[in-house]
Amino acid sequence: QKMAWRRKAATMFVGVAGAAFAFGAQRSVMIKTVGDSDDKEKDWRRAGNRFQIMSNKVGSIIHSFVAPQAPPPDWEREIASMPGLVQNFDVSHMAQSSTDGLLFVGLPRVYQPASGYSEEQQKEDEQRRASSKSAGAEDAKQESNSSQAVEVKRDAFGQPAGLPGRDTFCVWHFGKDAVGHPATVHGGAIAMAIDESCGHAFMSLGRGPGYTAFLHVNYRKPMPAGNAALVKVVVEKIDRRKVFLHAILTDGADTKFADAECLFVIPRPATAPVDPPGYMSASVLEP
Repeated sequence: QKMAWRRKAATMFVGVAGAAFAFGAQRSVMIKTVGDSDDKEKDWRRAGNRFQIMSNKVGSIIHSFVAPQAPPPDWEREIASMPGLVQNFDVSHMAQSSTDGLLFVGLPRVYQPASGYSEEQQKEDEQRRASSKSAGAEDAKQESNSSQAVEVKRDAFGQPAGLPGRDTFCVWHFGKDAVGHPATVHGGAIAMAIDESCGHAFMSLGRGPGYTAFLHVNYRKPMPAGNAALVKVVVEKIDRRKVFLHAILTDGADTKFADAECLFVIPRPATAPVDPPGYMSASVLEP
């Protein structure tokens, strides 16, 4: 009972303190465009004082807990209804701490394969593909005697087809402070979201912990802040301890903002990290 009372008291204190800052949040530092008439407002990179920054952040956190959540877009509903996918509520501490309504509006919503991909399954798939290739090798020779490489199948966004049934989808909502240029999402925020999404695709394999060894991001088009976005990750191939992934960032419809190639490496057993229980759990942030 004492612990419950203390939690209630702490919640009330945070609420009162937040309310005190809420008024300041309305007058906090806003993103300014270069075309504004006021000379001070032209320098949109100029930092506000500590009170302005703190009041803006606290007011946004309170608002994100109190205000009703926006309904998911139609394209996300379609993803959520795909067979073989489950929603994963465990995200990194980086993503949790950035969910303040300013950098990210809500936690990323992750839809990943419901089951892992063991080494035995991988061997069976490789043997099946090898037998299929050998069966059609003679026909291929008759069609062409050239030594050209087999063309990789790609979708409308240019993303290669990965291992069947291993696609991962992550929905991100960049806030108004996750920007570099005014109202345009910062390239570092995009890279962070892609890296996190690739991590979920890797972890869904069930191969244990891993590290990002390589991440190359191609920025195709400026992305406006304040809208939900989709990162789709495919597993291109697995080579022993190396997992090769490909990701695209879109608006969920027909606009691609970035694509990336990523390599995750499974550490050797002697150097594998041991995470404490519940380390990735974000259930505390769930309503």
